[in-house]
Amino acid sequence: SAKVEHYLNDYAEDYDAAARRGEIETAEEEADAAGFRPYHVGDEVELLVWQKTDLGFKVIVDNRYPALIYEDQIFQYVHTGDRLRGFISCIREDGKLDCSLQPTGKRQTQDFADTLLAYLQEHDGRCPLGDKSDSEDIKRMFHVSKKVFKRAVGDLYKRRLVIPGPTSVVLTK
Repeated sequence: SAKVEHYLNDYAEDYDAAARRGEIETAEEEADAAGFRPYHVGDEVELLVWQKTDLGFKVIVDNRYPALIYEDQIFQYVHTGDRLRGFISCIREDGKLDCSLQPTGKRQTQDFADTLLAYLQEHDGRCPLGDKSDSEDIKRMFHVSKKVFKRAVGDLYKRRLVIPGPTSVVLTK
């Protein structure tokens, strides 16, 4: 909307002016000055989508710190001005933050395994995607990477809840 665009433009102008004056601190610089680290990898945060770039989207973390979500980490439609739940995926050596819209590591796998199990229960115990399915099909249907899909299927298989196949996943009876 025009109101959101106006807010973001004002924020960007204020941020750029403060950066030119040397008044902007990264999350790490501020943490060092205060004697604590405000974020750790995996922390859940609120994101405001600020600007589209060649690498992905610039976001504002908790209305305070600039960060980046890389294009290959985005599995849903994102627009400037969106407020989203996100996660800290990396704190770089320069103190800048990278974010993801999905939880990282085991938490992401467990969360998606629960989602996939619910999907199977709601769709007669069958998912039309499997080990050999195209990654874009998986992304389109579940908004996760093929890697996360395969890990979740593996987790459910180890718990004897599903039977994976090349083109489908079937719920055990």
